[in-house]
Amino acid sequence: MVGVGAIHFIHRDLGDSALRLAMRLRVDPDGRLVSWLLDHLDAITAQRLRQIGLATFFYAILRTVEGAGLVLEQTWAEYLTVGVTTAFLPWEVFEIARRVDWVRVSVLVANLIVLAYLVWWLGRNRRVETVVGE
Repeated sequence: MVGVGAIHFIHRDLGDSALRLAMRLRVDPDGRLVSWLLDHLDAITAQRLRQIGLATFFYAILRTVEGAGLVLEQTWAEYLTVGVTTAFLPWEVFEIARRVDWVRVSVLVANLIVLAYLVWWLGRNRRVETVVGE
């Protein structure tokens, strides 16, 4: 959905669209929220929208393949889940380095707990498969 939206807004006026949305939602167009949003929308270029769209489509495909693999109980999908979860950790650490707050730290801790559980689960399954296969 985000990818389609990003592609849809290439070569369109994001500020105008945001103002129309604010009016539909009955948000004060002169308020702080809308002003902040309009200031930040000016920095988004058509190239950036393409990047956002392509990255979102890639991520959706990756998660779809992962989900299908997990439903089909494929071992490679379990490893893919660990890989995707691990891939977000550097970004989360970078965000904490930029500005520490309890939300960012909580997200990192939660993902570390999930990652630890996934690694434990994979190790447990490998031991069970080894014992059963003997």
